[in-house]
Amino acid sequence: MKKALILISFTISFLSCTSIKTNKTKKKYFEGIVTYNIDYESFHKNFTRESLKETIGSKMILTFKNGNYKKEFFSPDGKLLNVRFLDLQKNRLYGKLFDNDTIFFYDITKNRDIVNFKRIKDTIINNIPAIGIKYEVLVKLKKYPDKFFKSFGKVYFSKQHKINPDWYKNYKEDKNYEILSIGKGIQILDIFQTALWKQIIKVEKIEEKPVDIEDVKIKINDKTVLKEI
Repeated sequence: MKKALILISFTISFLSCTSIKTNKTKKKYFEGIVTYNIDYESFHKNFTRESLKETIGSKMILTFKNGNYKKEFFSPDGKLLNVRFLDLQKNRLYGKLFDNDTIFFYDITKNRDIVNFKRIKDTIINNIPAIGIKYEVLVKLKKYPDKFFKSFGKVYFSKQHKINPDWYKNYKEDKNYEILSIGKGIQILDIFQTALWKQIIKVEKIEEKPVDIEDVKIKINDKTVLKEI
């Protein structure tokens, strides 16, 4: 769920391919690393499929522990484009672009957008049973207060790789807590569409394994430049 270009680059959200690998040992809630493939369909001549992969990403790696996460977005040649951290203790989602030292963040306890969603038919994706939700988001842009940026799509959550919705009780932004209370699992497919392009994020590999909490924490010190969006 998303906000204009820097926010689309900062807040687009989760998932890709055909073969899924998971460890046999299961915990109550998922912890580990998930790799996703990202593809696009362009509706505008200024945004080609290739340019979107180069600027937004063609691959995402999610590192996940106790609801907190790190998402790394890569170009087709393996260059890190941006990284995002969800810190549930600080109620913030952070993001940093590869060519900018500034760390952007927003308060996840505030829902500034108009979000509508409904559950759709369950399905199976890459042999994983999934819960489906259809959504629509209307974002009011600060630069154009009388206009809305509209996006919509479908998102699917794994029934096998559980998360605890209570982790997200303060995550009001884009009604994430309400949606995750239905999904109750990691996302395995997200089909997101605007007037300019469609983005398809699909799970490629799931690795259940212990994650160090420091691997999902952003490094901030007295010299860090922070900017709220």
